[in-house]
Amino acid sequence: MTPRQAAADRRAAAAALIALGAWLLLLRAAAPVGSDVPIGDDWAYASSVRGLLETGRLRMSQFAGPAAVVHVLWGALFCLPAGFSLSALRLSTLAAAALALVAFERLLAELGYSPAQRLLGAALLAFNPLFFVLSLSFYTDILFLALFLLSALAVLKGLSGSRGWLWAAAACSVLSVLTRQIGVAPALAGALMLVVARRQRDAAIVVIPPLAALVLHAFWFVHVHGVTHGAWYHAHESLRRLRDPLRLAVDCAARSAAAAAYLGWLIFPLGVCAALSLRAGPRPSRARLLLAAAAAGLWLAAHAAHVAPPTLGDQIGRLGLGVVAVPGAAFKAAGWWSARPLWLTGGALSLATLAAFAAGGGGAPTGAIFFIGASLLTFAPALLSFSFFDRYLLTLVPCAIAAGLGAARARPKTAWAGAALLGLLSAAGAFDSLSWNAALWKAGAAAQELGYPADEIRGGLSWDGAHIAERNLALLRATRPLESIKPYDWLALQKPRALLSFDPSPPPGTRRLMAVAYATPLTSRGGAVYVYGLAPKGRAP
Repeated sequence: MTPRQAAADRRAAAAALIALGAWLLLLRAAAPVGSDVPIGDDWAYASSVRGLLETGRLRMSQFAGPAAVVHVLWGALFCLPAGFSLSALRLSTLAAAALALVAFERLLAELGYSPAQRLLGAALLAFNPLFFVLSLSFYTDILFLALFLLSALAVLKGLSGSRGWLWAAAACSVLSVLTRQIGVAPALAGALMLVVARRQRDAAIVVIPPLAALVLHAFWFVHVHGVTHGAWYHAHESLRRLRDPLRLAVDCAARSAAAAAYLGWLIFPLGVCAALSLRAGPRPSRARLLLAAAAAGLWLAAHAAHVAPPTLGDQIGRLGLGVVAVPGAAFKAAGWWSARPLWLTGGALSLATLAAFAAGGGGAPTGAIFFIGASLLTFAPALLSFSFFDRYLLTLVPCAIAAGLGAARARPKTAWAGAALLGLLSAAGAFDSLSWNAALWKAGAAAQELGYPADEIRGGLSWDGAHIAERNLALLRATRPLESIKPYDWLALQKPRALLSFDPSPPPGTRRLMAVAYATPLTSRGGAVYVYGLAPKGRAP
């Protein structure tokens, strides 16, 4: 190594530490409340961790879809020092997020990017709204992404001839499969490339262990553990979609358009660089211009069909980041986040990004073919699934960054400015999400102090799920055939006598008991969660 190369490596390492520190500071700024409460429906996985620690038995929630064995074990590992807590589970997700960032940086190095480009790519992933807000939860997405990136990295290294890396890829793929069963995708893509290269024995090393894990996991889940209602319903409804091929094809096209529109916005810093490089470079060919026009048309069609952002829902929407499944959600304080100009600007950036890359403003490295293929193969089942949420796009984000990172070579400052803007948006949205969640649970605790039992308080997905979902689903399974139970039938068994809501107006037959205010960077007025109720038995509220 020459002195110049050594100095460049030292500068890159220092810059990486600074970027990592900025990411951690933003995460800390976004989560000042430190509340040990569920976020969305991550209580479903948290309950499995609690059960494992208390009984030694691995039982999946009836509500959850994937049988995330490794995810539960990973969370339990972080609870060993001080016992079960949601804070420990969030720490496990942050550790997985850091692992994902390191794996992605190493993967970019394998693709031939310079240290400065690799740092930018990792920053674009770290400050991405999906990655950022999910890093503060106990959803399976972040750990799965980390294992996916590790699998892809090991396959890329193994393709160059090192058989040891192929065994590492197989091991990572096994862990990935036991987190989400679609985790076999990198192994399948790698095996295909090895077969093309006439390395059949190496292909077997990569693909046989995860396939065996997939089969053994299915046997255990069906015949030993027992299929959960969430997994059964998801599989049943997804298979039913296959009976109408024409409708399925149209729906897959619409979902693909929506995914493209989302990705165009999520990597807009690279899209801006690509558009500027087109202005400074030679005029694109007619074929490239037609492709850009087709990309623009696809984007506009997605919006016309009401499938483009923010209508996929789940983690990114006009009310903020995170799942806003609370009564009276339309009244949640969203401030500037819901302003129409902000979303129009995001749409314009998305359109410009797709058109610029289609016109040739990017420049993916040739080694990215495997990574792009593995990412698309991992995402493909989401097109067939009966549910389709924005967080399913998370595995495509690193792929899109890797494919378009070359566009920032001549304009790194522009790309870094865009990454910083994404980081600020992510921090503001995450702060708001955690703040109102803390207020919701504070309001629920206050209602309990007034005499309302927790299972008689209607408070939305996180509150209701954590208190009554498992009990009511067990009751439904004991009294009704599995195929007759819909996803939220467990809510119909509840007899709520109190309500937690964002709506400031009392529902008929109730009166306001209190309001729990919370601070949010989305509006200077702040927000509030309201508590409404009937009189508890034996006393007046």
